[in-house]
Amino acid sequence: MHRKDVVIFATIALFFVVSTYILSFGSISDITVEGSKAEIIINFILPMDQDTFLENVTVTPAFSNPEDIQVEVRWIDDHIVALEVTELGDIKGQTVKIEIDKAPTQYAPISKHKTIMIDFKTEIEVVAPTEKLIIATDHTFEVEFNTPIKIDTLRRYIDSEHEFEIEAINTTRLNSTSTAESTIFKFTPVTNMENNREYVITFKAGLISSSGDILDSDQYVTLETDKKPQISKITPPNDSNWIGIYPKVSITSDTTIQEAYLYVNDKTIVGQIIDEHRAVFYFNNLLSADTLYEAQVQIVSPTGEKSDKYDVHFTTVPIKEDRIWIAIHMGEESKVVVYRGQNVIKQSIASIGTNINKLQMGTYYVLEKGESFYDSVTKRGASNWLKLSEGLTIHGVYRDEYWNVLDYSESQLGKPQYGSSIILPEDMANWLVDNIAVDTMVVILD
Repeated sequence: MHRKDVVIFATIALFFVVSTYILSFGSISDITVEGSKAEIIINFILPMDQDTFLENVTVTPAFSNPEDIQVEVRWIDDHIVALEVTELGDIKGQTVKIEIDKAPTQYAPISKHKTIMIDFKTEIEVVAPTEKLIIATDHTFEVEFNTPIKIDTLRRYIDSEHEFEIEAINTTRLNSTSTAESTIFKFTPVTNMENNREYVITFKAGLISSSGDILDSDQYVTLETDKKPQISKITPPNDSNWIGIYPKVSITSDTTIQEAYLYVNDKTIVGQIIDEHRAVFYFNNLLSADTLYEAQVQIVSPTGEKSDKYDVHFTTVPIKEDRIWIAIHMGEESKVVVYRGQNVIKQSIASIGTNINKLQMGTYYVLEKGESFYDSVTKRGASNWLKLSEGLTIHGVYRDEYWNVLDYSESQLGKPQYGSSIILPEDMANWLVDNIAVDTMVVILD
């Protein structure tokens, strides 16, 4: 091929590429914005494939969900389209990007490409919170506007008697500005606020939104800090002695308890909430005998307000080497273990009554014992029983009115059984009655 032919071919190819580019990206558009509605008129110059046009349109709002932007298409003629774009969601006055990508014309393979940015307008409004907000003195809270605001601008138009750090929560998807803007801002008190008092945050007139709207009058957010929760009763009381090696620590408050914590030996035990005003704590393991424990308890209200930490110092009961005591372990296969001092001298499987729950764990003492009992209402009884404090009873397997062993009670040993008793094999129950004295310590633990 001669050089002249090469030049001609290259010129034609270049002309074709440039022409295709111009035809693909060439268009004339006009945008009219009125509040949260906009009309875009686009002249594509070439006739368009109208049936598939909307499939090639992508909507990206700066903050709201794409579903909150409605786009309606109206063809004026075969190459001019009108797009009616409306903000439907709570967020308005934002920037919305409309991308038209590879929209086919009637002259294949030419397609159209265009990107349009719409800046909607709206008046500035605080949409949340709209009522007084009850919060803890150290808690963060969020203020939500209906339209984007630059964080630096917001800081200049805030008046508050307490100092807050302000952080933008939802930032623009469009990255069209280096200045952080948002519709939701997190406020964090620099220092704790005072309990049980009101704070007013003023967003002053003159505040400018990202779309250029100016707040014409002050808007307010009112906070009320919660009162500090108080613990009115602790059991065992502070500085108690002769506390069992598996104590149940219980607390009572005149205010509602949402959470409760016990701090001991650099560990945190989460309390079980009994009702709105009571909580209990159980230790993870048996405690050491004759040992001082320096614990603290604290409660948290529904707002997250924390009480002071209250001391719960106590000394556990001493256990001499010859002292006999009993541990009953609740679980999938429950068991009873008898100790002399710290040494195990006897153990067996046990069944825990289904009416006994984990809130009954703790330290008990034997009040009385006997050889047998019979309940005429339930028509069943048992041999060899120990009655504990708070009404719990340990005994042998259940028997019927003719004193025959009930098969289910014997076969289900080690698994839960109906009732409010702790059930043992006959030989173990008999041994306990013969060898365990009244006032013997019994701990029930998980």
